[in-house]
Amino acid sequence: MAMDLNAKAAYIRGLMTGMEFDPASKNGKVIAAMMDLLEEMAATVTEHDNALDQVYEDVDELDEDLTDLINLVFDTDDDEDDDEEASYEVTCPNCGAEIKIGKNFCDVCGAAIPVRQIIPDILEEAGAESSVSLNAGSLTGKKIGLIAIVLFLPVMIAAISASGVLEAIFDPAVYNMKNAVWDDFGPQMLGEVIDDNFRGVEWSSEWLDDASAMVYIQGYMPFYSQNVRLTFYYEEQPDDGTFTFQINSVDMLGDMESYTDIWNIGLFMEFMYSASSEASSAVA
Repeated sequence: MAMDLNAKAAYIRGLMTGMEFDPASKNGKVIAAMMDLLEEMAATVTEHDNALDQVYEDVDELDEDLTDLINLVFDTDDDEDDDEEASYEVTCPNCGAEIKIGKNFCDVCGAAIPVRQIIPDILEEAGAESSVSLNAGSLTGKKIGLIAIVLFLPVMIAAISASGVLEAIFDPAVYNMKNAVWDDFGPQMLGEVIDDNFRGVEWSSEWLDDASAMVYIQGYMPFYSQNVRLTFYYEEQPDDGTFTFQINSVDMLGDMESYTDIWNIGLFMEFMYSASSEASSAVA
């Protein structure tokens, strides 16, 4: 497809040259610019198409190497002659007997053979310290690294998410509110107070501009036996890098009641911080 586009672009360029149109005229400038754009698009498609072909080749090689590794570890290659195939053995961790690869239990004492013991023994017997030579090719360090990245990338992402790094980057309002200390009510961070009082809590934000946002906290409060939503106003202070916040409303979603006055909101917050302190004392 990419070669066809390049050929067509060259054909159109040839037609333009044969027409001897004036590139300095208004119409000529437009046509010339369109022609330049067409050639750039054709070149870009060619580059992407070649890169995609290379990706397909790399994926096929990786698939073959993974298949060979699976066959080697689990002895699933049925096409090879058993008489000519190398016989790899592992040592039973219980009685020390030599057990052929592929068996999950020791023939002598019946103990289970740990999977993690198989691979080091295979590498030692095959005489391969850094790579395993396979019939269809070899697993190079780069491909082993790629396999490790594929396997551990979800774990890395989960760990980063749990640490709050992603939230701090993509939703700083929620992150800062969770870690905010409201001195008027207690020394705990707001996130801790919410976790002690809510079940199935969800945090979200709605940015009003570059510096201010509405932060919503919603979940089930066992004390009230209903879902409750808290609405905060959050504003960053670019001059000193700090932020301010205030609670705008407490909505009892089951009773369809909303509190916006300072008195009722204050009582509600005092109750939550008090309950959180009691929970922390009980754990301690």
